[in-house]
Amino acid sequence: MTLNSLPTTLQETYSQVLRDLKITRRNYVIRILQFLAYSDFPVELEAAVDALAINLTAPPGSRFVMKERMPFPAEISSLCSTLFVAVSGTHARRQRYTFSVVDDGALVLQLAHSSVKEFILSCPSSEFDGLLTEPIARLTITELCLVYFLEMDWSLPDYEWFEVGWSSSDDELLRTYRLTEFAAENWIQDACCPYSRFLTFTQLSMDLFSNTLIFKRWRKFVATIFYSKQTRYMHFPEEQDQLFYASWSGDQSCVKRLIDSAAKGDSPVWNLGPALRFAADFGHLETTALLLQEGADVNVEVEGQMLLASAVEAGHIDVIALMIKQGADVNARRGSWRNAISTASKTGRLDIMDLLIEHGADVNGYPLHLASRHGHLRIAMYLVEHGANVNVEADDYSTLQVACEHGHMDVVRYLIEQGANVNAKGGLFGTALCAASYRGHFDIVMHLVERGADVNLNVGNTALYAACFSGYLDIVMYLVENGADVHAPRGTFEKALHAAIHYGWDGIVRFLLVKFLQDRRADRRHQQDDEASFSLTSPSTCHEDFLST
Repeated sequence: MTLNSLPTTLQETYSQVLRDLKITRRNYVIRILQFLAYSDFPVELEAAVDALAINLTAPPGSRFVMKERMPFPAEISSLCSTLFVAVSGTHARRQRYTFSVVDDGALVLQLAHSSVKEFILSCPSSEFDGLLTEPIARLTITELCLVYFLEMDWSLPDYEWFEVGWSSSDDELLRTYRLTEFAAENWIQDACCPYSRFLTFTQLSMDLFSNTLIFKRWRKFVATIFYSKQTRYMHFPEEQDQLFYASWSGDQSCVKRLIDSAAKGDSPVWNLGPALRFAADFGHLETTALLLQEGADVNVEVEGQMLLASAVEAGHIDVIALMIKQGADVNARRGSWRNAISTASKTGRLDIMDLLIEHGADVNGYPLHLASRHGHLRIAMYLVEHGANVNVEADDYSTLQVACEHGHMDVVRYLIEQGANVNAKGGLFGTALCAASYRGHFDIVMHLVERGADVNLNVGNTALYAACFSGYLDIVMYLVENGADVHAPRGTFEKALHAAIHYGWDGIVRFLLVKFLQDRRADRRHQQDDEASFSLTSPSTCHEDFLST
């Protein structure tokens, strides 16, 4: 190589490094680079050993052989130290939710420099057979992980996989097969990727789903990891059938084959509801259409949520439009508010809301309440423009009170401009002014008072009591300056002063004591009540010193 032929950029340098490797070594290095560049999960050195030992072109039963693993895992880091290195995993490891058998100090592989990832991401499909491009790399990793699970059955003893809960045999498997957790995590992340499938993906999936023992083993790992992280699905039963996972992955061919096998009596009758929900939630339009075509009920309730509302929460508008076209009831609800339009309001999806209203969704009730709670001004305006009542109550709360509680000043202004009653009663706080005072939203308190809110309106509590309870001196002073009665009884501690004393808000206590003394001098009628109130609670020393001055 002459000076003139030397690479001029890092990109060219890395490419040259790969080209100079012998073919077998280069294939190993490319596989490691695929894992490091396109996975969100650290790759442990021991797991990488198993990844390199998988042969996708070998016949079933010999695609992963234990004795063919590299005997010295540390040798992996020397395959190409220019591109990746081994480091301690103590600070690089992800949060583990269930599995704890791997030492936190285990070595993990990582790219040698950020420029290496830039090289990989920019690598054209014409280089290295396209193996470093994202679609091919991700699909290759997913297939490697599927093969890994499929091959376990050939070399493991028959563990009690049908038992509920984690067992010592599970830990033993993780120690023996170090790529297991990564393989399960990868399926959760990439099995539903948007790229066109390899022809082999469907067959590998069918191989997995047709072997009951392997499927249950695989499902245990996938479900344990997934449900521990996804609170949205935390109440989903873990023991879903094969059609559910095929629909989750969006593999339409696999779904069709499973349905056909059930029709022929070659497999159990599948549960279409959960399968349809996950296909819709993950945005698999064609799979959703297929399931509906095969008889899935578009209006079924799955684990406490209507399918259309769940699809709205996931946010795939093309899937939502399909479900509506296929007869989904846009006003079907589960519980007090969980319908499609309320979910769109909560998530702030104006485009979805427009689609739902176009097909007859009811704008009154919870939609405006939820838009106000979450601060979605455009949604609130849209609902009002389409007939929503600004004084609607939900769970005894006024819409204005909810906006005030959560501090959304722009929504508060808009609702009042549209005629919201600033003195509406109800809910936990009693009034909008009490809610804003309790939460410490001074700007909203001022705006409410300026727009006519009654500072002494007592609905279980007063605004002054709420501010004293939570310790907001600025709001207390403002309310008193605007006519709040410091003597008004109510609340757990009878008077606002007692709440401030109980919670140790010394600044508020001093302010109120001064106000009490000023009022006593101005009007002797309160003298007896004041002395009685002081005797109910023993103030701190500073309060006694103040009274003695």
